[in-house]
Amino acid sequence: MEHPLTAPWGVRITTADFDKLKGGFEPKQMEDKWACSADQPDPQGYTAVRWTQSWTGSETIVLRVNRLGDGAEVVDITWERGTGATQVDEDEGKALAAMLCKNVLGCEWGQ
Repeated sequence: MEHPLTAPWGVRITTADFDKLKGGFEPKQMEDKWACSADQPDPQGYTAVRWTQSWTGSETIVLRVNRLGDGAEVVDITWERGTGATQVDEDEGKALAAMLCKNVLGCEWGQ
């Protein structure tokens, strides 16, 4: 990301949705505009879920997710802010992430 911003999120998700995030999404046709992948948990137990634009490979959103006993929590979000008139604010970044999780991965949570 060229102009990343990070903000806390603190949204709780189910184990099923966490599994969908970890499973990611690989584009299968030209119309698929997004790819999603998840890193292995870091030493503190956080999993980075990365959304990239499939045509350019540009990373646009990273969700840091913490596994909990009865689900998980999206701890924070890092997104590409952009520049000039096309800047994306925190609410827009979160809305895009929630929409991608819901529409691409079939997650139940979202705004």
